[in-house]
Amino acid sequence: MKYTRVGGLKDDESIWIEGEEFSAMLERLGYNHSSSGGDPEDDRMRFASMRWHFHKEDDRWILIISDVDGCEAITGCGRADLLALRVYLAPLVALDVRDELEHINRATAGAFRAWHGHDAQECCHRCHPYEWDALQRRRKEIAAKKKAASKQP
Repeated sequence: MKYTRVGGLKDDESIWIEGEEFSAMLERLGYNHSSSGGDPEDDRMRFASMRWHFHKEDDRWILIISDVDGCEAITGCGRADLLALRVYLAPLVALDVRDELEHINRATAGAFRAWHGHDAQECCHRCHPYEWDALQRRRKEIAAKKKAASKQP
């Protein structure tokens, strides 16, 4: 795909050659092997991994977006288009950040519970009254939704 500020994302001729290794493709097209963003060694399942590769001689760039289903290459030229694409993709990045923060929150909450001698997955009304109150509110909301759904024909 190709990206420009004016035209947005458009299908373009594929830059992949059947059976070509990723590093060979970068070399053939003149892009640096080093990238910014995303960690190819990070094996946690994420929404998407994004890696930017910049051209060796001019201001062209390529963005490789990988997820569980494969990857997509987006090419562009110029810092203005690069910035516009980053703004365009910001909601995807925000989802990844939100997921990471939720993971950290669950881990620290579990550690807190275990430190207090409780099961890491269950909250205690004495040790963590705010979490207990939130859990009770969520349970009431779920019960009310189930009750309302059962009354509908």
